[in-house]
Amino acid sequence: MESSCDKVYKLSLFNNCEVASGKFEPYIHRSESLLTTNLCDNPHRLNVVTCKDEEIEYFIKEVDGLDFDIEINSEIPKLPNHFPTVDKRSALKFQAPESIEFIGLTLIDIIKTGFVFKAKTLQKAGDITLEENLLKGSLKGKKVILFLTGEDMLIETVWHKRDSIKFFQILSRMGFFAITGFNFSVFGGECAFSQHLNLKRSLFSSHLIEKHGMRAIPHVYFINDFQIQKWVKWFNNNPSVTCFVMNCQLIKENSEMLFLIKNLKRLLSLLKKDISVILQGFQCDYIPFLRPYIDRIHFTDKTAVKDANQKKKYELDIKNNRLIKIFQPHLTVEQIFKSNILNRKMLIERKSSFKT
Repeated sequence: MESSCDKVYKLSLFNNCEVASGKFEPYIHRSESLLTTNLCDNPHRLNVVTCKDEEIEYFIKEVDGLDFDIEINSEIPKLPNHFPTVDKRSALKFQAPESIEFIGLTLIDIIKTGFVFKAKTLQKAGDITLEENLLKGSLKGKKVILFLTGEDMLIETVWHKRDSIKFFQILSRMGFFAITGFNFSVFGGECAFSQHLNLKRSLFSSHLIEKHGMRAIPHVYFINDFQIQKWVKWFNNNPSVTCFVMNCQLIKENSEMLFLIKNLKRLLSLLKKDISVILQGFQCDYIPFLRPYIDRIHFTDKTAVKDANQKKKYELDIKNNRLIKIFQPHLTVEQIFKSNILNRKMLIERKSSFKT
């Protein structure tokens, strides 16, 4: 999400977005092209599918058209203020504290083969298979939510191969409590068609999750008021849906965080009061800015687990309302893992009770 989208743009001489012609109305209003600042000519399909793509009809057909008419009926019970997301290593080896009812996993953690890290970069490597027995070990008995979030290359590849690898069929056998829609990227300044298409792709993936007998939690992005209004209409048409998720892991700049907070609060103000959001990877220091909607927000991240793997144990500094990381080589990773989860939970609860 980019704060630049909060500004009013004028069409430049070089902007040729076909959304401006009304070609995709009523699904994409021509005025949405005013926020397109990048060229829509994209012959190599780099990052996004634009209005100029030669195979545009294929991508529209793949998600049953551009209308936000997908029906979802999954009901998600009340979630805790915070629950940890773990990685594959901890899921296979370490027992989470009994007090932790919900646990998160991400897409990369259920991949058995098909991708490798080389020079800190995720790369394709052979056939894709899944860790089908991942929930039968230390996570047994926990309510595990799978977040279909991650790097664009991972998401796009798994999506493209979903039928050949029987992705949704296997997930339906693994025993997840709920699964989120795919986190297809929405870039500020990109073609308005590409933004709308990725929002619809994500929503359509939630439909496929539910179609295969699993609880679906829609993944929601919005970077302008047009998109906020689309989601408001969709939620009003799908009253059973009381929870959505947003991946915030790549939002680092202060201006981007404040832009996100501003628009999230606007969306929540327009939705029914029983609708809540899971923020994945949200920075703790910004939690107080989310009032007065804090009771409708749930936080999850991998921070506690990542630091435990590096033998960094948390201690809660109550006076300064922060976590102190202390290197503890004599403790096991599992001991630190359990302590970190509980201390991070306490920090988030304290941040949630503070006013800005």
